[in-house]
Amino acid sequence: MHLQLLWQFGDRLYQNKRWAEAADWYLAGTHKALTSVARLSDGKCLRKAALCYIQQGDLAQAAATIRRCSAQEAATYYVKLLIAVRQGFEDEAIGLVRAMVTASGFDRKTLMLATQLANESDMKNLLLSVLEALLETMGTSGNPSSDTEALTLARCIIRLILKLMENP
Repeated sequence: MHLQLLWQFGDRLYQNKRWAEAADWYLAGTHKALTSVARLSDGKCLRKAALCYIQQGDLAQAAATIRRCSAQEAATYYVKLLIAVRQGFEDEAIGLVRAMVTASGFDRKTLMLATQLANESDMKNLLLSVLEALLETMGTSGNPSSDTEALTLARCIIRLILKLMENP
C-alpha cells in the first residue's frame, strides 16, 4: 500500500514533467525501510527513476540508476537501450537488443518500440538489428497473417541492407 502511494506521487509529478521530483519519489520506493514490501518492486522503481532522468536529459544519472537494476529483466534492457540511443552508442544499443530478446519478461511489443526509437534516431544498423530480432521472434505458427508479416519484415530488412550498402 505504501509503495503504491509513492508511485502515485511519482506518476503525478512525471505527468507534470517535474522529472527530478518524480525520480526522488520512485527512488524512495527502494529505501531499506520498505525492504519487505519493495524487494520485488525495486527494479520497477529504479526503471521509473531512470526514465525520469532520461526525460530530464541527465543521461549519466539515468545510467547510474539503471545499473542498480537486475540485468535479468527485458524492461531493464529496454531502458538501457533508451540511454544508449540518446548517447549515440549504436553498437552498445545493438547488443542490448540482443540481450533484451533473451531476458525474462520479454514482449515482442518492446521490439516495436525499439523499431520506432531506432528509426527516429536514424540508427540504421540498430534498426536492422531490431527488425531481424522481430523476424526471429515470430516463430512458425502457420497463421497466414503472421506469414505475411514475416514476408513484409524480410522485405524491409532487404531494403535496409541495400540502403546500407549504398551509403555505408
